[in-house]
Amino acid sequence: MFIAHLPAGYLLAQHLLKRICTIPVSPKAVLFTVMVGAIAPDLDMLYFYFIDHRQTHHHKYFSHWPSLWIGLLCTSMLATGLTRKQSLPFLTLIFSLGGLLHMLLD
Repeated sequence: MFIAHLPAGYLLAQHLLKRICTIPVSPKAVLFTVMVGAIAPDLDMLYFYFIDHRQTHHHKYFSHWPSLWIGLLCTSMLATGLTRKQSLPFLTLIFSLGGLLHMLLD
């Protein structure tokens, strides 16, 4: 679960830091946010083990729906475009990129 997604998030963050000229946050914030986004869909494992008692495979939960991550990505792209100087929409954008990367790897 975290074995592949965490390093993939790190590689994505390093790629983004090389490609994006100006960012409204520190490089450490970019690295942390993308890596958290890359493992965020698997946080449903807590529900899977402790509440659902492994009745439903965790890939069927809403956190593993690609439409959720694509919608979050589109919304954050719009918000980042409208508010260029603020960091929260940008952090949401790169968080959703990490989540979408997770979907691609699954």
